[in-house]
Amino acid sequence: DGDGAKDIAVGAYGDDAGGTDRGAIHILFMTTSLPSQVGTVSTTAGNTQVALSWSAPNSGSSSITDYIIQYSADNSTWYTYNDGTSTGTTATLTGLNNGLQFYFKVAAVNDVGTGSYSSAVTATPNTAPSKVGFITATPAKNTITLSWNAPSNDGG
Repeated sequence: DGDGAKDIAVGAYGDDAGGTDRGAIHILFMTTSLPSQVGTVSTTAGNTQVALSWSAPNSGSSSITDYIIQYSADNSTWYTYNDGTSTGTTATLTGLNNGLQFYFKVAAVNDVGTGSYSSAVTATPNTAPSKVGFITATPAKNTITLSWNAPSNDGG
């Protein structure tokens, strides 16, 4: 009828003239929607790993069935972290190189599809530094001057 929506015509078989065989049909139009964008993702860096956490977004028209986690070393080329299927709002990405900054983003999935990814956040995996080298103490009047060699591993 020109309103931009598709029209459906329904009638009884053989009743094109609008006779007494007319009936009714009810059509239910379902709306479907993707999950909302995942909000702020928090990071905690560790030794060759980064733990992520986030709040569940609005699930859209059906329950969230998974989260997709992506990571990147350059904020341009993204890789999907293979953590299986999970509806939990935390994940720990392992096997990352210490001292290298990584970018992370998360998207929720429902039966309709994948929602928008969160804004990218960064973290740099690290480890504890090794012990400092040779320490010397030089006394003076009312003071002591300490000096040492830097650790061989700075942790990052």
